[in-house]
Amino acid sequence: MKRRELLLSSGGAAAVLLSGRVPKAQAQQTPAQADIEIERAIDLLPAPDELDAEYRRVTEASVEGTDEEELPYPARTVAQFEDIDLADVDSVATAWTDNQLSVGAVYGSFDAPEPGKEVEEIGDWRIGDDSDNRLATASTDGKLFFANAGDSDTRVEAAEVGQEVGIGGADAVNDGGIDALDEALDRLGEKKLFYYIDNLEFGSSTILDQLQTFSAGFETSPNQLRGMDGTVENYFYLEAAEDVELDDETVKEILVDLEVGEIVEFETEDDGEFVFVEAVVKAPPERAREKAPDASVSLTSEEGTVTFEHQRGESIPADMLELWVNGELADTQPADEFDTFGQGDSLTVDTDPLASVFLRWFDEEKNQYYEYVSAVVGSDRFETAYDPSAETVEITYTGETEANTDILELSHRQRVDEDGNTFRYETEQLTEPLEDIGETLENGDSLVVEDVEIRDRVTLELDVPQQPPGTFGPETTLVRYRVRQPRLSIRNRPDDGIALRYYDDTTRDAENFRVLADGEEMETQPSDEYDTLEEGDRIQLPDVEYGTKVVVEWTGGDEGVVVEQQVITPQLYMQTSYDDEAGTVTISHEGGNTVEADNLELTMGGETTDTQFSDEFETVSQGDSLSVETGPFQSLRVTWSDGDITERVEHAVTGRGLFRGSYDPAEETVELTYTGTQTADASNLELRQYSRAPADNDDQPQPFDDIDTLEEGDTITVEDVGPRNGINVVYSSESEHGTRYRTVYRFTAQPRRAFDFDNREGTLVATYDENSARDATEFRLLADGEEIDTQPGDEYDTLEEGDELELGSFDPGTTITVEWPTSGDATPVQEHTVVPDASFAVSYDGDDGELRIEHDGGDGIDSGKLGVHAPPATQGLTAWDGDGTVSEGDSMTIESEEKPDRALVIYDRSDVLDRANLSE
Repeated sequence: MKRRELLLSSGGAAAVLLSGRVPKAQAQQTPAQADIEIERAIDLLPAPDELDAEYRRVTEASVEGTDEEELPYPARTVAQFEDIDLADVDSVATAWTDNQLSVGAVYGSFDAPEPGKEVEEIGDWRIGDDSDNRLATASTDGKLFFANAGDSDTRVEAAEVGQEVGIGGADAVNDGGIDALDEALDRLGEKKLFYYIDNLEFGSSTILDQLQTFSAGFETSPNQLRGMDGTVENYFYLEAAEDVELDDETVKEILVDLEVGEIVEFETEDDGEFVFVEAVVKAPPERAREKAPDASVSLTSEEGTVTFEHQRGESIPADMLELWVNGELADTQPADEFDTFGQGDSLTVDTDPLASVFLRWFDEEKNQYYEYVSAVVGSDRFETAYDPSAETVEITYTGETEANTDILELSHRQRVDEDGNTFRYETEQLTEPLEDIGETLENGDSLVVEDVEIRDRVTLELDVPQQPPGTFGPETTLVRYRVRQPRLSIRNRPDDGIALRYYDDTTRDAENFRVLADGEEMETQPSDEYDTLEEGDRIQLPDVEYGTKVVVEWTGGDEGVVVEQQVITPQLYMQTSYDDEAGTVTISHEGGNTVEADNLELTMGGETTDTQFSDEFETVSQGDSLSVETGPFQSLRVTWSDGDITERVEHAVTGRGLFRGSYDPAEETVELTYTGTQTADASNLELRQYSRAPADNDDQPQPFDDIDTLEEGDTITVEDVGPRNGINVVYSSESEHGTRYRTVYRFTAQPRRAFDFDNREGTLVATYDENSARDATEFRLLADGEEIDTQPGDEYDTLEEGDELELGSFDPGTTITVEWPTSGDATPVQEHTVVPDASFAVSYDGDDGELRIEHDGGDGIDSGKLGVHAPPATQGLTAWDGDGTVSEGDSMTIESEEKPDRALVIYDRSDVLDRANLSE
């Protein structure tokens, strides 16, 4: 290994590549795996093939702090799960795909969270879906998998895959299918923050040309490095692109682009295929928005000049402003014209019609900066079009002023398939199109890139130095055009019929789309409604018969490419309820399409029932219901079929909840009592006990093996149940996909989250939130260590889900502790901090680029305990801007060029006081 000389890095590439906007370059199938022992969050991430996707990046971060601001950026996603205490989290992993799906996993020692509405239970795993936050989850004790996607079916299916990974039924991302990732995990996987990136689309040309993949391991997160004293060691694992030798000079160039700080020295180790790099790094300038004068500076450009104008806010000392143009300090600086740059002042400087400009405040002594403007001038002077028939991309210059071509760099990134499972990207710097133009670009001149296929990317950018060093920027990309199939969806909704929704950010000719129904053109075509299709456009299609296959083709030439297809089936929602007294199950049509009763089939335990919907109805619509005699613990399924296609409408198990559990902490035993009045078939029931230790879950006794039927009052005693263990009674059934388990009763020995607390007009109300009834006298409630006057046992003998208890009024900050059981060694099982009762009005002004948050009534709040979370307007949690008490009418503003989807007002870094949905 060799020592290298002092280097200075811009960190621009690292800022983008490690931010999460990195597409995946290689996908590879992995063989099916046996049971997987989950030891960290990345063990829960599915292999990309399991999701029919390509990963853009994979990250894993260790969690050591209890403050969201202390977490590395990839780990901050855990903060959205309010049921999980950061102190109980060991690690967080995330992966981004190329199809608008992101997935992640949390591993630790927390109790099973229950976010969103329950979709189904599989063993001790709960599948949930939160439509408001477009989030589906699979959760159990110590493990949470989550999937974000706009489409509910997509994210729920991904969550089910995550559950399968958790039990060893599907391949994980680290199961050996991606060689570069496996190698990187061996060398870097023990670092506190790990990145694996296998598509360097947003990297510099140096990175694109030299690397196929890279991985990074950090002991200090890059987002926490700025402003630190001293040095840190960062680690990289570089995989060379084909026919590239990563020699000393090449590694030096790559590190300059990857590192976010000043590289003091580095060592390399080359094994012939990968290069391992250990770099010693000095902290770069801290981006200190709060230290810089609070001002807004606008940029306007004419062809040949740019003008900076101080719009509002504080004045800025001109000698602390630096203007960089095309990577160099500009000849004209603000200090040449002003002592202070204040509201209404403007500075005009000459530039080329295509230029990169960067205006920053810089405190050299404290090594802090903030950029007021970082922009590329001239990107709006190009129009881009793709001809799928000719496979060409044409970039046309529309500016009126001639532009020099010697500072332009044109590149074409192509996907190269290596075999049926893997592919790679190659990037070629193109000189011929620029040479064909000559020294200058004139209005109407076009750069034509040939042999461009779907998934390729064409980029036109300024070939200028990435200066100043250590900052985020400046921007240099004029055109980035990724060729892909149009993104649209076929939506079949009961209340809205069949419609196409175009959600691509690329505008395309409507006449290049054709909609077919069973191979025949439909009466309504996109070109009947639009000349061009833009993001958000919607085309209502005629109704068709169920079973019809609707296909959307896209073509710019003679041959069409299928970009979306769907077989139209009825959309209806059925709900099942079981009447234990009568011994009947009722299946009700709760909403959706009306269907022919002959097309519905009801089966029980895999056998067609004697009573069918067609016996009572010709058509089945909302409000209709069918009752059938049956006992508890029977598998019920309703399907729709037209003879060729079969769709599941409802699947349930009768008799859920017909047990009552009690726990004896002294003997560590659970007694389960069957409470049903009907004789129950127990042949398909199993008992499962779950604990934090995986080994404790193996070879469990099965008391149902010796029981054929259950009668009311029958009991089962389960021994050796620790207070943190859970007991599930599950119904098992065999299918073509293997054994499926559905939980019919769930009991936890110790209450996990016994009460929900809600402040109602100054009175704190506790609502019992356990699905298991418990003796009310076993609970004791304390306020800051003192017993509260009103106790559960004063109002109830037995606590059941939904029971409420008014506790009284308490000052904000009071800690409510729930102890259980009072008959033994009382254990604190839950704590709640009383939060202020206040509301906030949130609005966004797009003209001024401001997010405004105003106290709208209620308690006054210490400003030091208030924060706002509203990405992308905030990075993490932003403290309230002001001192003292925040009362009705007080407000703060946050500058944001982009409108946030939502805003949360947070108390004491943990409790949500108010939330606003700004996406509507």
